[in-house]
Amino acid sequence: MYKKRTSLFLFFLFIALAGFSNYRLFPGYYITLQGDSVRCNIEFNDWNLNPKSIRVEVNSKKMDFTPGDIRGFGVDGYNDYLSATVQFHTAPISGKDVPAQFSDSVSTKTFFLKILDLGHYSLYDLVSTERVYLFMQHKDSSISELVYRARMNNDSIYMDAQYKNVILSLFAQEGLVDKYFNRVSNALYTASDIQSLFKILNESHGGVSYHKKSRQDFQLQLYVGGIQNAFPTPVNANSGVAHQFDPAWSMTGGINFLYSIPGKFNAFKVGLSAGYNSYNLELKAHDTTSFHQSNNYYGSSIFDDTLTTKNSLIQTNFYLMYLINPLSSVKCYLKAGLSFSFSMNTDNSVYKSYSEISTTVRNGNPPTVSTWQNSGPIILLKKKYLAPMFGVGMIYGRSSLEFSYFLPADIGSVPSDIYADSGPAFKISSMSLSYHFSVFRTK
Repeated sequence: MYKKRTSLFLFFLFIALAGFSNYRLFPGYYITLQGDSVRCNIEFNDWNLNPKSIRVEVNSKKMDFTPGDIRGFGVDGYNDYLSATVQFHTAPISGKDVPAQFSDSVSTKTFFLKILDLGHYSLYDLVSTERVYLFMQHKDSSISELVYRARMNNDSIYMDAQYKNVILSLFAQEGLVDKYFNRVSNALYTASDIQSLFKILNESHGGVSYHKKSRQDFQLQLYVGGIQNAFPTPVNANSGVAHQFDPAWSMTGGINFLYSIPGKFNAFKVGLSAGYNSYNLELKAHDTTSFHQSNNYYGSSIFDDTLTTKNSLIQTNFYLMYLINPLSSVKCYLKAGLSFSFSMNTDNSVYKSYSEISTTVRNGNPPTVSTWQNSGPIILLKKKYLAPMFGVGMIYGRSSLEFSYFLPADIGSVPSDIYADSGPAFKISSMSLSYHFSVFRTK
């Protein structure tokens, strides 16, 4: 049984891995110094800092570019970058090295600037190890820094937020300063705050605002499928022979929430699901034993055991998902996490009812027939249990197909003898195949 399950999981894993063999190369483009756009594959690193160089592959030929070699580049579904020579203030704005006076020290260098918004008013950012810089550009004009400086006096830091005055002047040109004065005045020197203001400016000017990678942070899914619960622990019958429950299939279904972790095309997601699981088991065992000490003393026994258990469960799963090929039309993913299940039944024990008929011959007398019957719980099952889980799946549009496997979990103890002393752990493991549908259309 376990070999079959392992083979099935490896099969799904092979499909997933085969869907994305070179995980660092992503489709994109670069623009030559002559203005030609060239389609290529880019060695992607999910840059937290603006890259100093990039490596591209065109027709199996690899090339390295610095900001001075090309006009810009972009990774499909991620971000676009512009090569630009800019002047920026070098003094720090935090830490112990903040100057006592606002510094006019500037430097000029060529960078790959990330494009935050394009239009009549364009916005770019540069994230270095020291700080974040924001740059703006009027249509057909040069790129200039949105200045943000700091000075320290008596261990207190004072800010020179020139960027707010510049942005206020742009809103005044568009006749929007009264409506958005407080919003601009409260804007922090962050990409998200300033980008939202530039979107307002560009939309007011009648232009089409640039949008970087589309994403959907939250997803709500409904799922339905089948789940197989297996019980690998043998249970001894009255005859002393160990018997094992057959796996049981049932329907499953529920709701699933996904949150996309920012970065790398939202390839990493955190998931939380809650669904229904159940099993209804019956095991019938018929065994015989006999003994023969002499022609005057011998006998036989017939045992009939019936073991039953049933349960209805709410199964909650918390997991991390990784999209192997997030840019493909058919996406493959891996997931791993923990599954917590709790019983909805008040009594979910394993019950045994048995009967025994013994026939014994002693001293040549006629056979003596004895019968016994009894029933009751033999394994008290836990109301809740925790199990590691992992899975693989494929996504197409709003639909996905997923195989999940839940490792064996201890849900009770098997009695080791007729006095019901605690013996080995009674375990449950599960595997499921389910169809998921996203309620909201993915952007």
